[in-house]
Amino acid sequence: MVNIAFVADKSEAYVAFERDRLIKEWGFEWDGTRNIQKIAEAGAASLFGEAPLSILTLEDKDQVKETADKIKNASVEELARWAKPGIIILTSVDRTSTKTIEKLVAEKNGVVVLAKESSKDKKSPAERLVNDLHLNYEAKTFLKEFAGDNYSSILSLLKTLGDLKPEQQKNITVDDLIVRLPQAPGAIPPWEIEPAILRGDTTKAIELYRRVAQTSHFLIVLSILKNKFHLVFRVAATLDSHPRYGLEQIAKALSVPNNYPLRLAYDAAKKMGPKQALQNLEIIASTEAKVKGGSAGDPHIAMESMLIRISSSTKR
Repeated sequence: MVNIAFVADKSEAYVAFERDRLIKEWGFEWDGTRNIQKIAEAGAASLFGEAPLSILTLEDKDQVKETADKIKNASVEELARWAKPGIIILTSVDRTSTKTIEKLVAEKNGVVVLAKESSKDKKSPAERLVNDLHLNYEAKTFLKEFAGDNYSSILSLLKTLGDLKPEQQKNITVDDLIVRLPQAPGAIPPWEIEPAILRGDTTKAIELYRRVAQTSHFLIVLSILKNKFHLVFRVAATLDSHPRYGLEQIAKALSVPNNYPLRLAYDAAKKMGPKQALQNLEIIASTEAKVKGGSAGDPHIAMESMLIRISSSTKR
């Protein structure tokens, strides 16, 4: 492989993300790069005598064609110069215009980076991006579902996660991801729905959900509740065996922080007990199956029905 790369996608954010990834992967810093206008400028020495990594952005179809022709007719010497130290070619033009240059770069043993390689490619761009990380299965699944077809929405988060060591990535939880997801200005964070549900305030829970749903995907709410009620069940099961346990003992037994979220889970667990807590987990799982394709109904109606059922159980 030579240090020639071609990155193409309709999303400029994705193109920039892959550009930054390649710069890091090839061992360069930003101050060791230079923007150029034509591929022939790649490999030229700077004022300091060294050739920087070249970044060439193709703005339109004519530039794509011109660059493809240059690569096709380049001599071995020219290719060697462009690849030392390297060149990254970027474009967001329609991919119907980039087939030739993709093929040429691949034939020159360069790197071709595409969010989705072909219409037959069953993996979504978000899936490809997330699978490159060392997150646990639950965290990966959550990010894929959150992003859906809008893979640009998770790029800034993926960049941050990519800077962590593999061991650190493996310890990232869904809760860690949720608080770092982008929120629209003035949006209500989806985790604010938890207290109303765990207090059994059904009216408030529905009101908050409808406000949250305006700016956040319902799958985020679902993931939050699944994690929360899993904790409620664990607390309830522990209290069933050790009814005199307080918060400090519960935290130690479950190896979780003794904090406000645990107190909410503790209070809810005492009201509903392990049997009802398990039933709530089953309700959430059933709703998850419906909104992920198991039913043709409105997912928001399914979500609100779920909220009513699980909120009511915490009043007892």
